[in-house]
Amino acid sequence: YARGEGTLEGFDLAHLSVRVLSRNPRTGQQTVLLRLAPGYQQVTAGFHAVWWQMFVLTGGVQWGGEHFGEGVFVHRPAGAVEAAMASAQGALIYAKIDGWMDFTPSAP
Repeated sequence: YARGEGTLEGFDLAHLSVRVLSRNPRTGQQTVLLRLAPGYQQVTAGFHAVWWQMFVLTGGVQWGGEHFGEGVFVHRPAGAVEAAMASAQGALIYAKIDGWMDFTPSAP
């Protein structure tokens, strides 16, 4: 993942690996595999500048009090503030992103 293609501020980088499957160098639109190691925890709520569509392949993730397990599709609209994402057990997520991968923490 090239650091110049969006800010990774707010992601738990110690528990995240990203594999880019495809990307449009002009628009930034990309397809990625996100591997969340057990214990993944974003520090704060925040939002993405573009929409994200995610399919949980294995494991599970939590946003706030909601759990999303294996086989669940999640759509996050651009600009919608979401709770901090966590994964106690770890997860593998297939994601389509409508631009550069980013996350902007919400103001406290």
